[in-house]
Amino acid sequence: MKAWYDLNQEEQEKRSLHSAVFFAILAVVFLGWGFVNLSQEKAKIAACTATTTGYVVSEMKASRFRLQSFVTADFELNGKVYHTEGRCGSDYGLFENPAGEPVIVHYNPSDPEQSYASYAPESSGRTYIFIFAAVFGLASPLFVWQAKHVRKNGAIMKK
Repeated sequence: MKAWYDLNQEEQEKRSLHSAVFFAILAVVFLGWGFVNLSQEKAKIAACTATTTGYVVSEMKASRFRLQSFVTADFELNGKVYHTEGRCGSDYGLFENPAGEPVIVHYNPSDPEQSYASYAPESSGRTYIFIFAAVFGLASPLFVWQAKHVRKNGAIMKK
């Protein structure tokens, strides 16, 4: 593969347009993934109408990459123990020793396997998915602009 400055005008324009299409496709894929994740979370929240008390098994504290604390918990219904997980806010995110602490669990009465602890299901980094989609979506028009610039002004060469 030739370096950018070793390409002639036609090749630079073509590579810019191909890059624009590639980044546009990536943006659409990430947007689609984000919206599917969002709709699955909303469906889970709508289905989980009953609540009970569960007990924290482990906690992953909020960090630079995770904006909220994340807990895994066990809860018991009709003598059977179920395992669930979910995000939690500051009132649950301040455990000194989280194991065994009570947490609210929302579950689907017809299918207790479908459940989440505390405020909402784990979103699998949906915020980051949308950020990547925005970055790729912004990169695509920049490559189109670059192709127009090359077409108008000629190939960009080393000085």
